[in-house]
Amino acid sequence: MPAATSITAATVHRFNHYGNCCRADRDAVRRREHADALAEKYGARIERAYWTMGHYDIVAIIEAPDDESLTAMMLELTAEGNIRTATLRAFDHDQMQAIIRRTG
Repeated sequence: MPAATSITAATVHRFNHYGNCCRADRDAVRRREHADALAEKYGARIERAYWTMGHYDIVAIIEAPDDESLTAMMLELTAEGNIRTATLRAFDHDQMQAIIRRTG
């Protein structure tokens, strides 16, 4: 379970025409290592990452200290010009229970 002061998000990524070349070579692994370093810069951690088949090329689970840190990380990652991302804010069981309790 993530710490009370952190957020968890699932991110999905698609390689654009500049990033497509890395699917066929070892560059994809190097880029993951770069993403790990970038996450650390923003106090985040990539919990898991999967290269996938289908509409998206990568699915990652990221834990970050807050939404702003995660957003800054994604902005810097996409500014490199290789991928497009979408972020899905995720809530664990306890977090969802707390949200439901707030509704009355």
